[in-house]
Amino acid sequence: MDTYERIEMLEDAREHLQQALDLIREAVDDTPVEDYARAYIIPTLVMAANSEHEYLGSQPANIDELIRAFEGADED
Repeated sequence: MDTYERIEMLEDAREHLQQALDLIREAVDDTPVEDYARAYIIPTLVMAANSEHEYLGSQPANIDELIRAFEGADED
């Protein structure tokens, strides 16, 4: 598997994370667990998906960083 294929897989994973976020938001909307999901689960997944988000925190690593690492390895 080459670097391009790995990056494509990571981009696919990001799309799947977005789909999961949409499903979670829809599932918890107007339920007793909505606040919990919006406070903990959703931000964690959003921060894992990419570097650009509205939250103050961050994950130790995210998909953007993995892609940059593969792109940087190609330049070496």
